[in-house]
Amino acid sequence: MTAKEVLKLARQELLAFMENHGYRKSAQGYFIKSQEGFEKCITFIVSRWSDGSGFHVDHYAAYRLPAFAEIHNRYLSHVSEREKKLTPTISVYFLNLVSQGFDWKEVTVAGESDILRVAANIERICMLFSFPFLDRFASSDAIVQGFRGERNTWPVQDPILRFELLLLDSVLKHDSSSFNRSFDEALQFCEGRKDGRAVWLSSLAQSLKEDYWP
Repeated sequence: MTAKEVLKLARQELLAFMENHGYRKSAQGYFIKSQEGFEKCITFIVSRWSDGSGFHVDHYAAYRLPAFAEIHNRYLSHVSEREKKLTPTISVYFLNLVSQGFDWKEVTVAGESDILRVAANIERICMLFSFPFLDRFASSDAIVQGFRGERNTWPVQDPILRFELLLLDSVLKHDSSSFNRSFDEALQFCEGRKDGRAVWLSSLAQSLKEDYWP
């Protein structure tokens, strides 16, 4: 079997389960559930097992905040329009949600006869970990507020993403005092850092300030 065939069969087997939990299949093949001001997404991918004898059926649990993405994407001149429409705002690989000691055989397909077993295991993982992660927040405002608290309350442990969303939220709410506070904290965080994401955050913060509070 090819990776493409495994992915097609896995999606087909999981379709009824995802629909029963309010997720519809998009034209791009991922599953999406719309909420107040944001979307929940489950994206399945297939990767070859390390010993080459089968494929892992992996997935990402993701939030997409369209209003935030609309502004953010204006500054991504190097990204295609198609990629912009597909890129999630917050994405978490399922392996980062499951308990330690996860057995990869649970999601490994060596042949077509494994699809039913693997799909059942994915359903269990979604019920225990992925869906609860996506159900933590009922609105885009609640997601952003999660980043304002202590670090253990953040939706994900990513300080750069946190600053991005706080800056974009201030722009959307026309809140200059909140923006300036996040702007100063973001530049202080990026000071002296030369990694790509920190450079990008600094550039985004300065571009937003120039465009919205000249």
